[in-house]
Amino acid sequence: MTNKQTRQLQKALDPEYRNKNFEEVETNFSKEQALAEAERCLQCKKPKCVEGCPVNVQIPEFIQKIKEGKIDEAGQLIRQTNYLPSVCGRVCPQERQCEGKCILGIKGESVAIGALERYIGDLTSAQIEKVTPSGKKVAIIGSGCAGMSAAADLAKQGHKVTIFEALHALGGVLRYGIPSFRLPRTVLNREIEFLKKLGVEFETNVVIGKSLTIQDLFDEGYNAVFISSGAGLPKLLHIDGENLNNVYSANEFLTRVNLMKASGIKSPTPIYVGKKAVVIGGGNVAMDAARVAKRIGVDEVIIAYRRSEAELPARKAEIEHAKEEGIKFLMLHSPVKILGENGRVAGMRLQVMELGEPDASGRRSPVPVEGKTVDIEADTVIVALGTDPNPIIPRSAENLKLDKKGYIVINPETGETSIPGVWAGGDIAPTGESTAINAMGAGKRAAQAINEWLYIELTGNELGEYLDIKELRKLAREEYRKLQDINVFHPRLGEIVFTRRGFDKIKHTGADERKFRLLPRLKKIIETAKYINKKELDKNRLDEAIAFHWLENKIKLENNYFIIGIQILEDRRGYKFYNLNQDLETWHKKYPSGSPAESNTGSEGYINNITDL
Repeated sequence: MTNKQTRQLQKALDPEYRNKNFEEVETNFSKEQALAEAERCLQCKKPKCVEGCPVNVQIPEFIQKIKEGKIDEAGQLIRQTNYLPSVCGRVCPQERQCEGKCILGIKGESVAIGALERYIGDLTSAQIEKVTPSGKKVAIIGSGCAGMSAAADLAKQGHKVTIFEALHALGGVLRYGIPSFRLPRTVLNREIEFLKKLGVEFETNVVIGKSLTIQDLFDEGYNAVFISSGAGLPKLLHIDGENLNNVYSANEFLTRVNLMKASGIKSPTPIYVGKKAVVIGGGNVAMDAARVAKRIGVDEVIIAYRRSEAELPARKAEIEHAKEEGIKFLMLHSPVKILGENGRVAGMRLQVMELGEPDASGRRSPVPVEGKTVDIEADTVIVALGTDPNPIIPRSAENLKLDKKGYIVINPETGETSIPGVWAGGDIAPTGESTAINAMGAGKRAAQAINEWLYIELTGNELGEYLDIKELRKLAREEYRKLQDINVFHPRLGEIVFTRRGFDKIKHTGADERKFRLLPRLKKIIETAKYINKKELDKNRLDEAIAFHWLENKIKLENNYFIIGIQILEDRRGYKFYNLNQDLETWHKKYPSGSPAESNTGSEGYINNITDL
């Protein structure tokens, strides 16, 4: 069977060539490889891969488009939920997310979802759509994954978005943290240019908390603020010798090389790395630091990690590439002292470890082997143990609640902070693994919540405070009885026929006709409206309730909007899609034929995880 074909592999540059330069290590799939890999997808009815993706990319659907040769449509499908496919396809830990859930991976090799996503991302571009300005302004602090994702979604809603970046270059950790041999700067620059075309504005060299405060942003007319500044404060070893020259945090080391070009001969801020470097840590940042050190002239690079290789948290591909490039791994060793000579690093003393019982992360805890240490020579030490939140922003924001570690406390479903009008997401307010795609998910959730907040400001309506559920149910039934057959056009779905029994979708390429009973769905929509103003609000129902609230107001004010105008469709992710149609009289005045070439019948959005509609 075709789905049992061997997984396609991306071609990689020769290790002895690539470990001396910053050219991208892996090439993209060829057309033939992409088609062959797409054929392996089983097109599961309940795709586990989608569940494994933090932003729920429509994976089977976009892979099916590849098989059909519809590359642009595949790109559109991905970008519905993932604004950065070229980035995520390169740097996301797919083996722990989408590919880790792939059914084929149970007894064999999973589909190369990341490589296919990169393939499509590189071949397609995001579409620019005209939007109606809302008159509202949103300030976003930080231009990394969370900030860019939120900016894209908010700009598409018509809000004026400005991103404030502390550094002189945009992209956050994607630019200063991830080396160009993993993420070419042309890829990152293209995504930033798209944001600019959407109307997003950027201000660099602005440190919020120093240059401006959050209150200053509100005073300047911003209606909402999203904090996505990352966690840029490096964790330290707290051992003797850490203050010696040539001890670097991975943050400093990578930023100086990636952003400031400190390894260049003519650099105004040159970096000294010597001939033998030890990198402490086992994550992606440790792999990046080790591989960068090798490329800028270090003869021998050792990664020292306190657990075994099986517990390394880095992407498998990065570990394999590091080994191929000559990086050595010293497992079950933990630093206890940095040895020095004349104020500079001369070596390191390491405690030999063994694995004990699993800790809270599920990995076996390293335990010291009593009385057993080793000394190794080194002239550079790079510490890659993760980061802590930088306190600059929190210190400048009165009443911003933090946890014990200094991270911003948020509602994990919405990103709301303790300050009204302020949201946070990404590494400054973590809700999961520190990855690009998780940060994007945080940005999208916050953007949805901010948009809802601005909706209330725009309309002046306090959602749900005056809704009379019994009255609305009665009104729905009355409007339903009045309904006559309507033939309308929807740009995505084609011709739609509304009837008292439901509606048929016709003239829609590749889809069977389907009938929907609408009245039971209307009852469900009405019931969900009562959740609106509760503190324990189920945010998964909010889109649906806002949609109903909007339509209910139209009925009260003008009495010629049909409640039946809510369409509810289900896509393969299990999401419900709704569309609010214009009233019949206005529709026919504007489009006498009933089928305009290009039109939008109303407000559109997704209703997440609503069942039994």
